[in-house]
Amino acid sequence: MTAGAGSLARLALLLAAVTCGTLVEAEDLPAPIASASATLPHLPRSKAEVSIDGVLDDPVWKDALVIDLTTETGPGENVPAPVETHAYLVEDGTRLLIAFDARDPDPASIRAYLRDRDRAYNDDFVGIVIDSFGDRRYAYEFFANALGVQMDLTNDDVTQRETDSWDAIWDSAGKINSQGFVVEMAIPLSQLRFRTTDGERVWGIDVLRFRPRADRTRISNNALERGRNCYLCQFSQIRGLEGVQPGKNLEIVPSLTTSRTDQRPNPATDSWQRGGFESDLGLNVRWGVTESMTANLALNPDFSQVEADVAQLDINNQFALFYPESRPFFLEGADYFSTPIQAVFTRTIADPRIGAKVTGQPGDSTLGAFAAEDEVTNLLFPGELDSATTSLAEPNDAFVGRYSRNTAGGARLGALFTSRSGDGYHNHVGGFDGLMRIGGRSTCCRTRRTRTRRPRSSRSLSARSTARHANFATRSTTVTGTPT
Repeated sequence: MTAGAGSLARLALLLAAVTCGTLVEAEDLPAPIASASATLPHLPRSKAEVSIDGVLDDPVWKDALVIDLTTETGPGENVPAPVETHAYLVEDGTRLLIAFDARDPDPASIRAYLRDRDRAYNDDFVGIVIDSFGDRRYAYEFFANALGVQMDLTNDDVTQRETDSWDAIWDSAGKINSQGFVVEMAIPLSQLRFRTTDGERVWGIDVLRFRPRADRTRISNNALERGRNCYLCQFSQIRGLEGVQPGKNLEIVPSLTTSRTDQRPNPATDSWQRGGFESDLGLNVRWGVTESMTANLALNPDFSQVEADVAQLDINNQFALFYPESRPFFLEGADYFSTPIQAVFTRTIADPRIGAKVTGQPGDSTLGAFAAEDEVTNLLFPGELDSATTSLAEPNDAFVGRYSRNTAGGARLGALFTSRSGDGYHNHVGGFDGLMRIGGRSTCCRTRRTRTRRPRSSRSLSARSTARHANFATRSTTVTGTPT
């Protein structure tokens, strides 16, 4: 069987597994309420019209659940907030609608600029963090500055990693006024993953405001205990969203790229010679198979619309430059492949001809797998004092599989396998890792074994690594160590 046929076979098996898995599986606004309540606040539903324009004059906000942001969690430790902030939450069956009335005694001091997406962290901004599975392990974050510039992130509380590489499709608007600023958001529920249930859902939320002045003040509706080594476990909860079903999220994005190159052999005497057209067809498909499983398929994907890498200097740099992933196919569910020490770097897959991926969170398990056939083989040779890279104009097949299971008490066990093979070359990595939390202390153990055969060489290399990492958090310090 050829390398290409082997890749296609793995892709077919992957898609078949996914398919089989689906069969078994400012005007008269309401008075604010206290954030602490003996019963869970109910998220109301309203069919009233709303315009996301940064002005609190829509009837929908009269029906909203209103939450005060009363606690400063940084730099002060759970002290009264220095400014007044109200958040208004309501849903209309397809969207989560949120408005913020952020008061400020000196509106002229509000910092807000029209910036690129995910670049307004130094401005005044507000937002919400949503634990849509209610398992206190994974959350979506939506923020907007005082002018409505968006920032969206994902937060994996198990690995304690937060990334803004994920981009959702949602609406926001903000305006500064004489009393502070107002921000309105409309978040389609189709952008979130959550379980199907017949009755009410219970979601964890953290409603936030950041106010940079002499200090960068963090204001929330929840107290934040610094001695606890988890974030999502300190969320308050809301109930509601009855009858809401997660959308199938079927996205089909075809692409056509056409280019023509004209030439002039002698610029001084020759005229332009018209060249021929070259065309490339591509297709990207994203399918929400179930409420917790998503499948992706990419055929000759076109990444020309992806944001270009920020330039970096490699002068006097002994190690290869690191560029973050920004391609949609690889960003989808990227957190499902995260490990305590990064073992998956998808940027080495340079020009995939075909790729398939499945990611999801069924029950207490988290799984992800993808396979790709790449037209270029990028190699990274790491070392203790330096590293080197090279590229070969040869195809290769890549596969990555990751499974982890969460247990009671916040513990987690996981396994990872990666494989890449080409003409006279292969690299296989396998290993296990675990995380245990007891009070404010977490201990992470991991073991990895790798075997590599370099191109055009009969020499095989193998290595094994084992490590234990302990983390202990207190109110004022965080001490980490890696015993050998």
